[in-house]
Amino acid sequence: MSKKIDGPFAPRPIAMLQSPAMRALSLTGRRILDRLEIELANHGGKDNGKLPVTHADFRRFGIDHDAVGPGLREVEALGFIEITVRGIAGNAAHRSPNRFRLTYRPAGGESETNDWRQITTIEEATEIAAKARTSKPKNYSTVRGKRKSSARSTQSGKTQKPVRVSRTTKSGFQSGFPGLKARNPQSGNPGLLSRYLAMSKRDEEVGPPPERRRRSRSRPAAIPTFHKRRSKRT
Repeated sequence: MSKKIDGPFAPRPIAMLQSPAMRALSLTGRRILDRLEIELANHGGKDNGKLPVTHADFRRFGIDHDAVGPGLREVEALGFIEITVRGIAGNAAHRSPNRFRLTYRPAGGESETNDWRQITTIEEATEIAAKARTSKPKNYSTVRGKRKSSARSTQSGKTQKPVRVSRTTKSGFQSGFPGLKARNPQSGNPGLLSRYLAMSKRDEEVGPPPERRRRSRSRPAAIPTFHKRRSKRT
């Protein structure tokens, strides 16, 4: 009976399998470790710390699209892996994958660090894993850049929401647009403020326009009428 394992294999210390961090690890986290160990074996076990595994690679391995990010944050927070290089999402010209290091395997000629040993209780490991899965990534970015806030900054450092202007009052129009200046009405091309003041004055003298009657949606459609075709003159 042979005592050797046929083909490459991925060793894991028994102390790590019994650790609180491993017991608190989810099924998605275990699959992520399996995929990284397969990638390390494909590189001959020599590129730990430079393992390129993409989001699509994790999905092809059986991990859901929405579970890849939370699973990576969980495994990293529990000390099983380290993301040495943060990748960039986008098109093929700018896209680059993450680079991973397994902390329980040697990397770069140095021995393993075993960061999972820092967690000593199952309660601590459970809290760390839950917080990592629900938290947002620190380096969240896209190719288009971050979404700009709609609030306007002031000189005091505070943010101020844009002021909604009511078109029924002159003071509201002027207070909402303090930087707007009216042109000379005699120049033949009055500005926006001058046109607005002229319209307001006309409404005060003449009155608002009459309201239009709304057509009822339940009104039946008109019945088409057919006319006799006129005969052509001979």
